[in-house]
Amino acid sequence: MIDRHIHFTGSLPLWFLAHCSTQPWVGSSVRDRLIAAVFAHDGARHACLTGKRLQNWLKGWFGADHRSNYFRFFEVYDLLHGLVHPPRDADRRLAFREGAEALALGLVGEGVRACELIVGLKPTVEQTVDRIQAIVVGFERCRQRLGHAPSLGLRLTMIRTEHGDSPVMIPELMEGLFLALEKTTSWSPAVVGLDLCGIENPERADSTFRMIALWNQLNETRRRHGRPKLSISVHAGENMADGTTEAHVTFFEQLLNFQVDRIIHGTFLWISPQSLKLDREENRAREAILDAIAKRRWSFDICPTSNLVLTPLARADIPAGLDRLRTRAIDFSVCTDNPAILQTSLVREHELAIHGTSERE
Repeated sequence: MIDRHIHFTGSLPLWFLAHCSTQPWVGSSVRDRLIAAVFAHDGARHACLTGKRLQNWLKGWFGADHRSNYFRFFEVYDLLHGLVHPPRDADRRLAFREGAEALALGLVGEGVRACELIVGLKPTVEQTVDRIQAIVVGFERCRQRLGHAPSLGLRLTMIRTEHGDSPVMIPELMEGLFLALEKTTSWSPAVVGLDLCGIENPERADSTFRMIALWNQLNETRRRHGRPKLSISVHAGENMADGTTEAHVTFFEQLLNFQVDRIIHGTFLWISPQSLKLDREENRAREAILDAIAKRRWSFDICPTSNLVLTPLARADIPAGLDRLRTRAIDFSVCTDNPAILQTSLVREHELAIHGTSERE
């Protein structure tokens, strides 16, 4: 099945910001910062969109499918940090709450009922918890104001751009967050899982598996106390420049030993063996992994444009590969991965997924 939703990776949701700029329920100070954020440029964090380019981008986005009842934003700090940069911690907390409330109000205005925000780990447990609390409070203020708000799910993630491609991946911070999650607090119910975007090179996977093992251990503790399971998504198998075919096969075979819910990309598993130049034995091993994933009912997030950039596949590989997932009854979502930088939209991603091309091409 194809689950339409909006998945931005490190890019501002420009259709939302444009919508916010004209709404009376957004205070002038917040509105001004939202507009400024559209034109901001901060390295890889925000795309610089001005004048006609912004108009064209919005025009491309406002297709028939631009609305969704589900909103997913990768690394929500990118959005909230784009609003203000106050000097003091107290001001920063207030700004995050204000930004989160504006986000919740904007999503309500778009008819969004469910919201999943990916929250990157900060240098300390306290800083990470501080940001999480601000988001939860902002959504609660929206609920108090309107009588309802989108249901909120927060996923913790390890971001390469913040912590570097380090094999250590600061496990102490993750362990500290696990301990914090064990306590019943106002914010802990909002955390629904882990989005492991750390080291995707299969030849340097020790830290990835260490994080998954810690997460599985946390879930076992939660199960014993009658608390709901926290899900886990793993970014893997997209960049074929990282690791050999054998390394990718070994990585996914090891991954099957853990409890995982979703694979982000996983392109190595579903593109044609001809594109990867796999021999019969290598492809047989890959097929066995896909069969095992189907039995475990894991799902995939597919980002066609990004997959075309980072993987040696032909456009026809995308619909054919997704058919291979369908025949195994493996659920997947079609997403857009950094649409501003890749100059794409959710509509175009679905065209690529279904036809292997888009009307524009």
